Amino acid sequence: MFHQTRPCIFAHCLFRQSKRPEDLSDIQADLLEILSSGVELAHSRASKVMSIRTEQHAALDLPDFMTIFRESWDFVVQTETTCRRMIVGLRGTVLSQGKAFLQAMHQARISASAKVVEEEQWSAIDVSPASQALANIIIDSAMSDSAKLRIVPDNVQNGHANGVATGASAKQLSIEDVKYYAVPATLKMFEFLVDYLKVIVNLPLLTTDSVGRIIEFLKAFNSRTCQVVLGAGAMRSAGLKNITAKNLGGFLT
Repeated sequence: MFHQTRPCIFAHCLFRQSKRPEDLSDIQADLLEILSSGVELAHSRASKVMSIRTEQHAALDLPDFMTIFRESWDFVVQTETTCRRMIVGLRGTVLSQGKAFLQAMHQARISASAKVVEEEQWSAIDVSPASQALANIIIDSAMSDSAKLRIVPDNVQNGHANGVATGASAKQLSIEDVKYYAVPATLKMFEFLVDYLKVIVNLPLLTTDSVGRIIEFLKAFNSRTCQVVLGAGAMRSAGLKNITAKNLGGFLT
């Protein structure tokens, strides 16, 4: 038995001794190529599965979509790091679905804001602590990302901001120590704006697209509001006999 196995052991030793550094480098390159091929296949299959569910993913709320987006993007980045190369397949699909989600959210907010303006009665109302808190978040976002905009997967909050604002309602909205009368449509707009800011804070890859959508949203809201108030459309939609200084006050001051 010893004489039968000894040549094999001897041959194995000779094989190991004959390996030169350049041979090992070739083997490493071959293994890396095999790994990259396997990862590309995995990306391709995952991309097909995600593509089938584009519409369903676009209809999700932000916390649920954020979970899918982050898990998929982390997989893309980690596998590309391992393979030491960019792999286009799944990367493109994830970014495309992010933009599809943002566009679906944007269209929903545009439609909702138009309906709110159309149904507005243009009478000033008290400002709740929750509405004031939303205004404060928007103001703070001009300088830094508010912690209240962050969505924590293990503790997803309800509503539009972390925590519940408490206290008495105020007669006017306070923006940087300046007081304004507010109508329901204005306060509702704050909720929509915070939704866009949440996308920017939690999905920074969509920041550029989100900023463009915010500009479109504000233009649409302002245009519709001008048509209804300054263009006297409120006389028809809200049943007002005329547009008074008080109605303009709720819109302009």
